Amino acid sequence: MKKTLFSVSFAAVLILVACISMAAGATGAQDPEAETMAAFFGVNAVVADNPPDMAPFATWLRDYTSWEWFEPANNQLTFTNVMGTYNFDAHYTLCDEVGVDVLMCVQRSPIWISSNPEHSQYYGFAPSGDAPGLSPEDYREAAEFYFQLAARYGSVAHPAESLLTADKKSGLGLVDAIEVMNEADGDASWGHHMTLEQYAALLNAVYDGDQGRLGPGYGIKTADPNMLVSITGVSYGVESLKKITEAAGRAPYDIVNIHHYCWVFDQRWSKWIGVAPEWGGLEKLIRDTVAWRDEAAPGKPIWLTELGWDTLPSDATQAVTEQDAANFLIRCMILSKYAGADKVFWFYYKDTDDHAEGQFSTSGIYRNQTMLNPEPPPKLMPKLTYWYFATLKNLLGPTVYQGRVDAGNETIYHFEFKHKDGRQTISVLWYCPVYNPRARVAPPSQVPYEFEVGQSQDRVRVVRPAAGTVEGETVTANWTGEKTLSLELTGTPVFVIVDQI
Repeated sequence: MKKTLFSVSFAAVLILVACISMAAGATGAQDPEAETMAAFFGVNAVVADNPPDMAPFATWLRDYTSWEWFEPANNQLTFTNVMGTYNFDAHYTLCDEVGVDVLMCVQRSPIWISSNPEHSQYYGFAPSGDAPGLSPEDYREAAEFYFQLAARYGSVAHPAESLLTADKKSGLGLVDAIEVMNEADGDASWGHHMTLEQYAALLNAVYDGDQGRLGPGYGIKTADPNMLVSITGVSYGVESLKKITEAAGRAPYDIVNIHHYCWVFDQRWSKWIGVAPEWGGLEKLIRDTVAWRDEAAPGKPIWLTELGWDTLPSDATQAVTEQDAANFLIRCMILSKYAGADKVFWFYYKDTDDHAEGQFSTSGIYRNQTMLNPEPPPKLMPKLTYWYFATLKNLLGPTVYQGRVDAGNETIYHFEFKHKDGRQTISVLWYCPVYNPRARVAPPSQVPYEFEVGQSQDRVRVVRPAAGTVEGETVTANWTGEKTLSLELTGTPVFVIVDQI
């Protein structure tokens, strides 16, 4: 039976002592090859969004695009006048200039290659034309398009005669990874009409031209062996990953890609509600994915490319408050790292204003103020999630994750990070009660926590994220001993920054 803290013992002061210096966190420089936390943080957006506005909180952009945008007619490719408006070369160059790496998520197939061009959702059917779409050979057009995409934005230059664009540009080195479709395991209500077997055949073709069998000029890896290829971001976790990989007969991708939203069904209101990441199955999904990956696709990183919470309540959303969304953002990032994810991308970059009460329309880092500023570009107002996300990246970006500290209580979360030079450690701490929707008495909103920081008081700072700053606001430290710090933990994480000798 799961332990709860909703007992009379909570009336007493809870004193838990934990040593912040774990074996993995001993003083000294870190492994120079260890990846810092800066590379962990990503966000979802589109070409119309502004990369400099993302740089304060994200190192990665998952950029939604569509095959039909770039190749509206067979062999007529454009990347600089897409839909008569968008210049992807310029967009990705700007990303590169501000230090934002790109995962290019390619969706919607063009009508000319759809296996059901008469359907209103032609873009969601297998892009196999008249062929059944169960063999990689059926996806020559797709494999050719993805070759052209990787040739242009990858790091390898190609001869002009192999390129279908008028400008014959290649080897621009502006895209770091390509995702083959978004949520291809979705159902028809989302516009998805491919079977997983068809998607597996497509993936075999576009990954490397079906291991080269389609010949030169087909497949991403044929164009650039260094380009990372992501499987579609799956909605149904390990079940979908397993079926696609088994149908493909191999793992024709470099990145395991999953999506997750922390919702539970509330029997009291007969509706889905948004809940804390500790309650929403996040850690279990990632750990299940890690276990499957280790067996079926060893060594491949796990990217969680969609996760977020709406902040405007409506019948269509599973919204939480802006304060909760900001708290959850920090907590879900750290919990995902703890569970084994290699990157997390928040959904979404900004709120929309065309469907303000629709699902995912208010899960942005920015509030879209377009209606108050009719002249383009839209004015974006940072939400609380912006300040929390930027603070998280600012403080933890230069650090390497060390692990979770055993606090002796399941409701207290304590994680340690260390700067690569070994001269500073940062602990992130918060409190989250056990989920109990039937509890008659609300759990406490905060709990005391005491631990040995290992350094004198003049080397310790305690900060909490707050609106209007990316440094965090100082929290008055309560010292119960020369090196013993006492905190009142809530759902808002605090950062304990310790300068080492």
